[in-house]
Order: sequence, then C-alpha cells, then structure tokens
Amino acid sequence: DATATLEKAWILEHLGRADLAESLAHQVLRLRGIGDVERAHGQFILSRVAASRGLYSDEVQTLRKALTLADRAGHRPLSIWAQLRLLAALSN
Repeated sequence: DATATLEKAWILEHLGRADLAESLAHQVLRLRGIGDVERAHGQFILSRVAASRGLYSDEVQTLRKALTLADRAGHRPLSIWAQLRLLAALSN
C-alpha cells in the first residue's frame, strides 16, 4: 500500500539510501487514486533526496509542492515540516 511504501522510502532516505527512496517515492506518486496526503509525503521525501544531493532548486520545488498538497489536505504536521524545511532551504 502507498502509506507503507512511503514509510519505507522515508526510512531508506534517513539511512542514506537516496536512490531507492527516490524510486519508491516516484512509484507512489505514479499511483492513481492516492490522496493529497500521500502525494505531499512523496514530494517531501523527494525534497530530502534532493537536499542530500545538493540540488537545492529541486529541494525548494518539491517542498513547495509538498506544502501546497499538505495544506490542501489539512495535514498540519506535514505542512509545518514542509514550511520549516522550505525556510531553511531558502535561507541558504
């Protein structure tokens, strides 16, 4: 299921397995019928992957997508995390 796959991707990203985390996040984002929360989580994971690779414009772009989706879904915790990460990215 999408949630379990995103959780796996999140853990893999934290373990430094960015390629696999990115692949899983894209896999989920290609699914039809997933909600804005899942899409926001997928974009957030992609932002972390981009940050780990030093791709700051990609990080900002995916964080903006994550923030928009999290806000639309009313997922406050993810919205706040995306805002904080976006603020940190833009301040560099």
